[in-house]
Amino acid sequence: MPSLEEIQRTVAEVEQRVAEARRQAAARADQRITEQIRDGLGVVVVDGHASLVAIEFEPESLRKTDERRLAQATLEAIRRAEQRAGRDDSPMGDPR
Repeated sequence: MPSLEEIQRTVAEVEQRVAEARRQAAARADQRITEQIRDGLGVVVVDGHASLVAIEFEPESLRKTDERRLAQATLEAIRRAEQRAGRDDSPMGDPR
């Protein structure tokens, strides 16, 4: 049976690991990854957890495309941004 000191030491180690994990999670949440949407249509932004933060379209470029191409290009940019954030289980992953 572990001594009280061993239990306290283990608890302290676990608390340190939890605190470090929280610091890392907060840092990833604050990180921003920007990816260009092809043909100058705009940009998408994800955080370090690969959660979509923003989509910004370029109004002038939107006049030169159709909805289908815009949707496809935007999804491709989101996928690239998510990959750059290190997320492999994207809900927007390839539907094939």
